[in-house]
Amino acid sequence: MFCLVRTNLYFTLDRTKGYWQLPLHADSQMYFSFMTPFGVYTPTRVLMGQTDAVAYFQSVVHQMFGDLLFRGLDDLLRSAKTTDELFDQLDQVLTICAQLGLELSPKKCHFFLRGAEWCGKPNQGLVDLSLPTTAADFQQFVSATNWMRVSIPGYNQFVNPLRRLLDVATKVVGSCKKTALVRVALPALGWWTDHLKCFNDVKHALVHVVPLSHPRGDMTVCVFIDASDLSWGAVISTASRPGLASRRLAAPPHAFISGSFSGASARWPVVQEAYAVV
Repeated sequence: MFCLVRTNLYFTLDRTKGYWQLPLHADSQMYFSFMTPFGVYTPTRVLMGQTDAVAYFQSVVHQMFGDLLFRGLDDLLRSAKTTDELFDQLDQVLTICAQLGLELSPKKCHFFLRGAEWCGKPNQGLVDLSLPTTAADFQQFVSATNWMRVSIPGYNQFVNPLRRLLDVATKVVGSCKKTALVRVALPALGWWTDHLKCFNDVKHALVHVVPLSHPRGDMTVCVFIDASDLSWGAVISTASRPGLASRRLAAPPHAFISGSFSGASARWPVVQEAYAVV
């Protein structure tokens, strides 16, 4: 991300039906066949949703563009400091697309932007989720919020009581699969006002996530850590000079990390709070 520093021009590209533009080798096609009431269908193109489709797609995009672009599957981003530089980069990318026969979606391609949202995922859908009624709904909420944890200070403190209740549910049914958890009602697990407060606190934290900054190569990386009897946490940031004496001099954070102690780690002495560094 260092190359984004001091750039102010961007373009973003998106492919049309990205997965379907990748041919499936003839020797592999039979393994992806699927049966329907109308017959057995054998695809000739990569299917979205297959076990390793995402990893394969990302590897192919890397082979095509290398370090020329930021690549998030079929979402492509490039930045530049000047108009001429952006033109040169765009020409290289479009030349590769033409040579390989890649089709881009005109509606999803944007050029000469002063600011760009790339691979951004709105979290309003999580905020608008209604109160879960089954353990399956509850599991979906807890799992979905996990991808925002690096932007939420003290995320583990918010969600830990919810995870403990989810552990109770998985022990009751003997499985962590959604098909089993859907049969368990939350009130039967001991859902109480404390859990409701945690649920609302997590949603509130999603609305007020902390904007994260990109690291800079000319600054010193700083890691601030702390721990309690129940959990540990860390903040990763940068400072303009080495030997930082005050946390207030740190730049906007790059990430928040947290976790809880359980089992043997719950019996560690407090002096081992430096575990967060590891």
